[in-house]
Amino acid sequence: MVLCLGLAGQARAEGLPAWFDHPPAHTAETLYFTGDASGADRPEDARDLAVQRALANAVSFFQVKVQSELVTREEEVNGRYSSSIRASVRVAGEEVELREVRVERFVLEERAGARKRYDGYVLLSYPRVEYERVVATQRRADTSLAERSLALFREGSRLRRDGRPGEAADRFREGRDAIKRLRGTTRLADPDFGTTEALDAALGAAIEEARTEGKAAQRTVLVRVELTLDGNPALSRRTAGELRSDIDSLVAAHGLTAVHDGLDDAGARSVAAGGAAPASRAGAGYLLVILGDAEFVSQDQGQFIAHATGSYTLVETASGRVLAGGDLGQFKGGHVRRADACEKALARLREQARQDVGAALAKAFAAGAK
Repeated sequence: MVLCLGLAGQARAEGLPAWFDHPPAHTAETLYFTGDASGADRPEDARDLAVQRALANAVSFFQVKVQSELVTREEEVNGRYSSSIRASVRVAGEEVELREVRVERFVLEERAGARKRYDGYVLLSYPRVEYERVVATQRRADTSLAERSLALFREGSRLRRDGRPGEAADRFREGRDAIKRLRGTTRLADPDFGTTEALDAALGAAIEEARTEGKAAQRTVLVRVELTLDGNPALSRRTAGELRSDIDSLVAAHGLTAVHDGLDDAGARSVAAGGAAPASRAGAGYLLVILGDAEFVSQDQGQFIAHATGSYTLVETASGRVLAGGDLGQFKGGHVRRADACEKALARLREQARQDVGAALAKAFAAGAK
């Protein structure tokens, strides 16, 4: 708060002024506030401190949250001090001027003794219409904060549904911080939350739920296994199911849980290609994508020859960091039936995937990826 203070003169008094003990009552037009200073080294210090305390009482009256310290500055015009005060406060970050604050009375008392000390007493007046203006500004600021808090709750809820509990918890905490800046409970035009008190309770519960989900996510691996025969996944369901079971066991051996829903074909191929992890990841802390395909290559002496190739990628979802990955190699399978030749090649690919992924999981989680 910055004050430009001026006084029409300085009186001397013994004891407290009558108007200080019994200040004027507030009226429909004017509010009155007193302030005092005791034992100041200089007259101007007593005057400044008394005004500061009177202004602090005014600020307390209409519950404006002051975000800066009181500082006084005197102005003298033609050898006299003006009796008006210019002051400003910050309401939710917005500077609001306190207009027409006036000094109605000021008394300075000099104490007896070898060292001079001064006591000061001041009476300020403030128009009620100006008080209402500042309060209206605070109400608008409160409404804006309340609406922002509600928007953050909605955004956090959406992030939770997308399986991003860590980000959701951040939004919920931002929402609670906004509510803490309010003067008090604010009504909301919302069907779910009538007041910010109800919203604050919901935000608190959501933070705890998101935190719990986040801890669970750190122990979860979203696994996507996609194996195809000549590009057709329907023909390799048995081998793919066996590999999923292998991976479940490998993941469980490290105290984690494997889930298999939440990553579509496009997302899996994006991860395998080194692209960004998809937004929706079912609350998993890690993504593991294994891709493989077996295709007919040739026919030799009544046997069909097929080759299988594949790759795997392990990603930490929070950072997008690739923890492990690489090609699984090329594997050959032969059989008098074309489909069985492809299955043989895939079976060998499955075995290599089990070994490589098992080693990758052991290295990643032993190194503190968890």
